[in-house]
Amino acid sequence: MNNFIEKLKQIKKFIYIYTYEILSHKGSILCDLFIGLSLPITIQIISWNYIYSSENHIHNYTYLKMILYIIATVTMFKLNNGYDLINDTSKRIQNGSIDIFNIKTMSYFSFSLFTMIGREIFFIIFGIIVLVSCCILNNNYIYIIPTIVFLFLSQFICFQISYIFALINYWVVQNDLLQFMYFLLAQILGGILLPIEFWPETFQILLKYNPFRVTISGIPDLILNPSNLSLLKYTCLLIFYGILFQLIILFLTKKSTKINPSYGG
Repeated sequence: MNNFIEKLKQIKKFIYIYTYEILSHKGSILCDLFIGLSLPITIQIISWNYIYSSENHIHNYTYLKMILYIIATVTMFKLNNGYDLINDTSKRIQNGSIDIFNIKTMSYFSFSLFTMIGREIFFIIFGIIVLVSCCILNNNYIYIIPTIVFLFLSQFICFQISYIFALINYWVVQNDLLQFMYFLLAQILGGILLPIEFWPETFQILLKYNPFRVTISGIPDLILNPSNLSLLKYTCLLIFYGILFQLIILFLTKKSTKINPSYGG
């Protein structure tokens, strides 16, 4: 119990420090909100407004439902920010400072997780507001609490994916390719471009069950197409990927000690 309370205190400190860091760069926040979010959402709305001018439903998506999907998935895509973790880890490996983190009482895994929470807490709160609003507008009040819980769980899966990419820096060192791959996979497999129903059936299985879909379009799809079966499937996917990625992280962490002999001091 004392250990749990201590962890919460540590998270609180990280949230305070890194939230202050993010809020101190007001220009970056404005850029994220008005360019990173508003611009792609506006372009999509204009495009779909033209498409729906002669249609009422497309694959069971009304115009309102499509707009809610776009807003929710673009917001979730913004929350899937693993670039800082990949970049920071790459630099620490290159300059040898990664050893300093590995001999601390707090593991590099915990340090990275708490840092990511601190940096993203502002946008996590913003994401909760957006997703809850989508639930209300879609008359899906019963999924409000699960949506909030799933948001935090999906962010942990997002962190695990980012951490795996970060650990691969031990082998490739330079992070440019890894960051590009992370961004490309999130764009293609995350469902940000189109709902799964709009893709050919041969691709739908891959798109429906891949981890990037779980962290980006999974919750919006659950909000807009609610069912007990979908709720169960999504819960199982979160548990499955959470366990799988943790095993991969343990494996890569162990292997990295052979790549970096000075690991741990």
